[in-house]
Amino acid sequence: MLLVIGLLLAAGPAGHRARAERAEALGRMQDAAREFEAAWEEEQAPDLLYHLGLARRKLKQYGKARAAFRAYLRAAPEGGLREEVERQLAKLEVLIEAQAEDYGDEPPPAPPPVPAVPPPVFTPLTAAPVVPRVERAREPAPPAAVAMEPLRLASVRPRSRAAPWLAAGAAVALVAGGVLWWDGARVARDLDARFAAGDLAAGDRPLFGRARGESIAGRALVIAGAALAGGAVLLWW
Repeated sequence: MLLVIGLLLAAGPAGHRARAERAEALGRMQDAAREFEAAWEEEQAPDLLYHLGLARRKLKQYGKARAAFRAYLRAAPEGGLREEVERQLAKLEVLIEAQAEDYGDEPPPAPPPVPAVPPPVFTPLTAAPVVPRVERAREPAPPAAVAMEPLRLASVRPRSRAAPWLAAGAAVALVAGGVLWWDGARVARDLDARFAAGDLAAGDRPLFGRARGESIAGRALVIAGAALAGGAVLLWW
């Protein structure tokens, strides 16, 4: 009986580790992070902090990942994973700075004050002078064919000369916006792939801003091109 109890107690910590490794292999990073934390509380093995940092990084919880890697360096200053942990910390600094630029907590600038509009000044109404009515001689009615001519001319609406220019501007804006939007998405996909492979470096930080700027500019140009195209259609018809 004592032997069975001892085996159960010895298998407790290994159970959390095994469940964490299984969840990590299946891609369930939230479960893996929770199990690695439970295993660390029971085993106090520094390598569990390293795996916990990796799981947090894959969840894009960069602050918690950095805390786990720093805890490893405190627990095992001369551990075998020290160089790898320091490399991961250097990459996390780049990711945290980029995340702070994209999701900053600075409040938006206050709108400019609206100038006060003075109240309207009402002037008393005065009676208009009476103008004597002058009778005009009646002119003979025009023939039916002549009377219908203005109606036919009024029904023909001249087409605006600005419509072709608006259409050309819409085409240029749509093409330029599509190119910028596509390039921003391409750079973002490349950064995600390099992040998943662990190949990010400190020099890659400007690429985050480039991808975000091109994506915003491309969408704005596409919207402007669609608006110009709608204006051209309205003027043409």
